[in-house]
Amino acid sequence: MSHPEIERLRLTAGGQTIGHLALGRDRTGAAPVVLIHSSAVGSGQWRDVMPLLDHPGPLHAIDLHGYGETSPWTHPGPVDHGAEAALVAALIDHLGAPAHVVGHSFGALIGLRVARDHGDRVAGLVALEPVTFGLLPDRRDDAMVAALRDGFEGALARADGGDMAGFMTHLVDYWNRPGFWDGLSDRQREKQLALAGKVHREVASAMADRTPLESWTAIAAPVRLMGARGTTAAAKAVLEILHAARPDWPLDWLPDCGHMAPLTHPATTARFLNAALKGQTTP
Repeated sequence: MSHPEIERLRLTAGGQTIGHLALGRDRTGAAPVVLIHSSAVGSGQWRDVMPLLDHPGPLHAIDLHGYGETSPWTHPGPVDHGAEAALVAALIDHLGAPAHVVGHSFGALIGLRVARDHGDRVAGLVALEPVTFGLLPDRRDDAMVAALRDGFEGALARADGGDMAGFMTHLVDYWNRPGFWDGLSDRQREKQLALAGKVHREVASAMADRTPLESWTAIAAPVRLMGARGTTAAAKAVLEILHAARPDWPLDWLPDCGHMAPLTHPATTARFLNAALKGQTTP
């Protein structure tokens, strides 16, 4: 769906270009909202959600390194989560006020880093299915961890062998359903394959992350956890672990959705985000 009211902007900070989408950037009725996308999608994943948010402040959807007009990720090896968090913090600094941060999947992992490392810039955080999978070993049964490793390590093995199409097939089907990749149009597959190198580094970094639970639960900003009813067992388990450690962090479940709810169910996603941004209970 086309939304001509959404602007594509960019700024330069610290020698890097930061691309982002903006809606209502002249609004002054509330703190800004910064939305962080998942792997393989970019800021465009929020394009159908943003017009449905009735927040009185400006809305900005950032592109992480290697997406949109943001500077590429040029370092070898896994992505540095701290560097991605610093990119988000730079956008918030540009906006001139602490922001409500909304992150999905890999973007929710980065959102947690922003809230932990740059807490003075965060008015609140909504973490929609953060891929903090380092919390699972020793806290969930071996079968769940084995299934997770099969899903992601199988994908990484394909990428390590140079089979980027196989890597993306494995990853996309894991988060959606078997055969989902084959059902995409040629153009959709081409766009995702163009991002596969960065996605590979993101997945590797998420699987290698071993940030202790206590580091996340020390976050001072208000946090709201969200998950989709139809998501994977591993994604649900991560949310349950975080909520058990911080029961003051509300946990909402989006009905009739899977992991990619911002893309597949933007109206449902927006309804829950509107409630979160207003400090209301589950809609």
